[in-house]
Amino acid sequence: MPELILPVYSSRQCFNHCAFCTIPGATGGCYRKMPISRVFEIMCRLNEKYGTRVFSFVDETFEGKRMEQLADEINASGKTFFWHGETRFSPTLSTDVFNKIYQSGCRQIQFGLESYNQRVLDLMKKNTRVDWIDRNIHDCLNAGIPVHLFFLIGFPTETKEEALNTLAYTENVLNYSKQVCGVPYSTRGFTNFGLVMGSDVWNHPDKYGVSVMPKSQYEDLRLEVDYVSGTGLTLNEAKSLSDEHHIDFYMQEVINGSDTIDLPQRLHISEVTWILDSIHAVRYKGHLTKVKRRLTSLNPADRIWLDSKTSVVLVEPFAYFYNSEYHHVYAVSQLVYLKLARLLEADCSISLILDQGDLELTRAIEELLHYGLLNTNIDADYVMHDNGFQLVKSSFVKEVGRSKEGLRVLLSCATHRMCAVNDYSFALLSLFEKPITKNELRDILKKEGLSANEEQLNKLVDNCMKADILQLIR
Repeated sequence: MPELILPVYSSRQCFNHCAFCTIPGATGGCYRKMPISRVFEIMCRLNEKYGTRVFSFVDETFEGKRMEQLADEINASGKTFFWHGETRFSPTLSTDVFNKIYQSGCRQIQFGLESYNQRVLDLMKKNTRVDWIDRNIHDCLNAGIPVHLFFLIGFPTETKEEALNTLAYTENVLNYSKQVCGVPYSTRGFTNFGLVMGSDVWNHPDKYGVSVMPKSQYEDLRLEVDYVSGTGLTLNEAKSLSDEHHIDFYMQEVINGSDTIDLPQRLHISEVTWILDSIHAVRYKGHLTKVKRRLTSLNPADRIWLDSKTSVVLVEPFAYFYNSEYHHVYAVSQLVYLKLARLLEADCSISLILDQGDLELTRAIEELLHYGLLNTNIDADYVMHDNGFQLVKSSFVKEVGRSKEGLRVLLSCATHRMCAVNDYSFALLSLFEKPITKNELRDILKKEGLSANEEQLNKLVDNCMKADILQLIR
């Protein structure tokens, strides 16, 4: 753990009774809360005893008003604390409140979104309005606080169109957070609806139009039960839709369908990682693009070495490089890896690598340097635009499906970034198999008598650079 994070309770239980949740029935008693002055006192004691500045509020629901009170305590004290917690959408949360909370060190708020459809929210007994959701997320992100959105797919009677509406909304939120607000640490977490014993749906299935399936003799301790829904998505349809949109589903493409690779850390970025990143990031450089260097452009005397946070896992026939800081992964053949390992042991220089005359090895090293898996003592270049640079398609890109609009979804297996392009743009990307400038691309299209709208071409290049589908190369 790079920094100590300690859990803190400010309340127990939850004051809402959502239809899918077992917390009110399973924990017993009633919602009770500790005075915020006492909560702040506990944080100060933990800080004095363990030196921690980062706190994770593990309340089932950290009320917005109580978050504001905590912010007042921290801001008045002058303490440098950082914290995060889970709350509900509320009409009482305002721009001023979120600004105050950010000033006090809040670096993530988790919201139980569950659905972006008012009909479904009402059926869930969420006591939430869609307009509260829009306003709270907008104000939270503009205050600089990343959000994490929890939601479910396939709540009884939910249609595929409603589920896709929630998925599309959360995708838009993450894009807005990163591209408009400069907050790259917003995330989402979702799964298909699970019918759990003790929830209101389980207690009153008829109200929700479901039939509970009997458990087998081997499932007597299983709390989640199978069900049949009279309308909307079936259980299997909900699972399938969840899988199709989940990042772990795409990550299977990284490792060629194998689920047996034991990487040092999960490829899926952890909650702790996002929070620490949001605390320590000085400035988000989302509008800048990293330039990939050819080895021939570097100083021949410069040396390369394995980044201290990079691990290598050998799974025949590949060697997988994984960086736990950047969460980048890259695969090379084990033959190339063995050649590289010998050079690294010899504390090799750029000139020694080039002297090998091994094009495959050279290209692999350039990629590993680009993704921060190998290091050299030349600082990375970041540029605002692609003017004057050649562009090349990343060698670690896969098409992983189509969006609901019929666009092709492309995944950079190294950085886990994705973008969607239409069929014509997808065909244009084949012209980037070898390094080419945008002016050279225009000349080729003109020679072939193909039209290329300048605005659309720029948009294609920009989107593909942001997703690391296209790389700038020097």
